[in-house]
Amino acid sequence: MKKLALVFMTILLAATVVSADDFYPPEWRGGPLSVEAEWDFDSPPANWYYIPPDYFNAVGGSGNEYLYSGFGTHAEVGYPTSWMWQPLIDQGGGITPVDGSGGDYLTFAMQNWVDMEPWKDVRIQITGIWQDITTLDPMLNELIFSIDVVGSPVENWMMTDAQIFAYDMTGWFQAYIDLRIWPNPDWEKIAAFIPEGLIIDQVYIDTISIIPEPATIALLCLGGLMLRRKKA
Repeated sequence: MKKLALVFMTILLAATVVSADDFYPPEWRGGPLSVEAEWDFDSPPANWYYIPPDYFNAVGGSGNEYLYSGFGTHAEVGYPTSWMWQPLIDQGGGITPVDGSGGDYLTFAMQNWVDMEPWKDVRIQITGIWQDITTLDPMLNELIFSIDVVGSPVENWMMTDAQIFAYDMTGWFQAYIDLRIWPNPDWEKIAAFIPEGLIIDQVYIDTISIIPEPATIALLCLGGLMLRRKKA
């Protein structure tokens, strides 16, 4: 469920923006019930249906780590024949839909935690290349509004923030997207439609199960007491 009108804030940089791929980590990274995964796409995927992360870390808490449908965290594409890997000067490489494919979905399946917290926050950082700087904002808006989230269970989700962190005139950009999902799923799949011409160099995904603040818990308890009194 997409409920937020998104506005991108663009920052021009003189230097190449990819000097730090993990450019805007969330302040809650490393907290209880958090998970982080990174894909660098520095080499061609051996299996386009199962691209393991280059880095994965799950921080324990009150629950047990839960695998997505029995599989570990990975990325997957809709149709491997619609994709190619290409080397990038001084940056390893990236994946991109082939010309004439019309684009394809890129999905990230995240293993997570089984817990009773009410919702989950997600930050997705993207580093990539889009050669037409004048259409960068519209392209990213279309990409973001193509996002779909499923999980175990997911009934509602919304975007809470989306920003172009930086780009330079060679086509490199960095953008991040924040999501909130409820009720809190034990695993989630986040899919986005990647158009032709967009090269994905790196993706970093953080998730965390949100533990309500004491004030929020107090309000919930007060509301429960008021309902009980009305029923009585």
